[in-house]
Amino acid sequence: IDQGRGIPFDKMDDGVPAIINIFTKTHAGGKFGQGNYSVSGGLNGVGGTAVNAVSSSFIVASRRNNIMFTAYFEKGRLQKTTEVESIGVNGTSVTFTLDKEIFSTITPDINRLNKEIQELSYLTSGVHFIFNNKEFYSERGLQDMIRDQVENAISSPIYVRQEVDIYDIEIAMQYEKSSKERIFAYTNNIPNPDGGTHVTGFKTALTTQMNKIAKDKELIKENIEGDLWRKGLVAAISVKMKTTPTFASQTKTKLTSPEVRGKVSSVITNNLEKLIKQSDLEKIVNKILLEKKAEDAAQRAREAVNRIASGGKSLNALKDLPSKLADCNNYGGELFLVEGDSAGGSAKQARDPNLQAIMPLRGKVLNTTTKDLAKILENKEIRDIVTALGCGIGERFNIKNLRYDKIIIMSDADVDGSHIALLLCSLFLYHLPQLVLQGKLYKAVSPLYGIQKNNKIIYLYNDKELEEYISKFGNPTHITRFKGLGELNSKQLWETTMNPINRRLLPLTTDDMVKTIELFDTLMGNDAKLRKAYIMENAEEGEI
Repeated sequence: IDQGRGIPFDKMDDGVPAIINIFTKTHAGGKFGQGNYSVSGGLNGVGGTAVNAVSSSFIVASRRNNIMFTAYFEKGRLQKTTEVESIGVNGTSVTFTLDKEIFSTITPDINRLNKEIQELSYLTSGVHFIFNNKEFYSERGLQDMIRDQVENAISSPIYVRQEVDIYDIEIAMQYEKSSKERIFAYTNNIPNPDGGTHVTGFKTALTTQMNKIAKDKELIKENIEGDLWRKGLVAAISVKMKTTPTFASQTKTKLTSPEVRGKVSSVITNNLEKLIKQSDLEKIVNKILLEKKAEDAAQRAREAVNRIASGGKSLNALKDLPSKLADCNNYGGELFLVEGDSAGGSAKQARDPNLQAIMPLRGKVLNTTTKDLAKILENKEIRDIVTALGCGIGERFNIKNLRYDKIIIMSDADVDGSHIALLLCSLFLYHLPQLVLQGKLYKAVSPLYGIQKNNKIIYLYNDKELEEYISKFGNPTHITRFKGLGELNSKQLWETTMNPINRRLLPLTTDDMVKTIELFDTLMGNDAKLRKAYIMENAEEGEI
């Protein structure tokens, strides 16, 4: 039911009342004359005719000039008409029941209708809509729409409405904390979810003007790309045009009228600088620069990852592997990450070549705790490790392509060796966490002392074991403290650290990733005060 002028029911040239033609023939609406309506959304006169055709019962009643004209249809066919005197408010009512022989269900989608009527209230401010005993009303049009859409705003709303020639252009916009871009576009109240020329004009002008204004205010030095300016933007664009709009298809999801682009663009160009506040501009620019930094890092990460032959394929060709990797003969063996070239040389001689691969590491690897993926992959040592693993990293990680069943960190038993192990743990924890959670990472425990007794060497792995030995057997006559793995010959290294039968392996995994990362943030992060406080709190209790 509406309170408009009422649909005309005068007889046309063919002798049929106009209202009958409107609901039984396509291309019969008054809007085709371009005079009866200043603005119209419909184009082809299909909607009313189609609904009548698929309804078991369809009744349309129109009151105008103190006459009520009613037409009754069944399954799209006219049954009868009535015409009586009636004094009251002009308008039209349409009542229909969908044909159950055509539709499997005739239950309306209430949520969808609520949404669409709410949109109409924004697009036609001042008009009351009542649906299912609920009233929809907007006093400020698109300003209300943006207010209801935006969450966690970082700027004030911007609103402009301007007539440009025969175009009534209304734009509302506001920035929120989100990184998403949301633009709602309409032509003559018709939603255009695929955008079109009005959206193109808006985007182009917004990019140009935001760059100009930010440069003039000395907030940026170089232009920022348009997609960044639209991160966190919520905007609504409504164009009402008196000429017939053109769309990409009958569904009208995309406006193609070429002249609209320039009209919308001119509205933004002529008004944005006057409407945007300096304080809002500063907040928006700060947000955009953070977004740009994040995007640049992500792009560097993608480029770096793409340079590593991994993740998407299995590395079977030796030419793909790092030159210093001594690979094993069988797939699914063990990869030893060994501290130093000297120990690496001994490990290569000691290993079982069928199952054990050796990757010597030079010095201390990069601390990856606070660095992004692109930065760490600039480091050759880390790049070689990732390449040897074969499972990729970041977006290209694929555990199915992991070339080894175990990844074993083999570093010296001293403080430096422990630090190197922690650095490697950080790499896996922050950038290859799946391997930690899947139980693929281990720490090889190497001996710290060797005691000569009866032509045999007894290996002790820490100071506590040495104290227990002395307590039980007294001070040894000959004791060697191994400064590093390099002091062990290949036979000793095999016996103490690499032989699966008697070696000691410490599994490096966790059942609480969040707490583990919090601990590594403390121990390996940039906050020295936080690290010192942790050490002071725990050192006395012997927990470190």
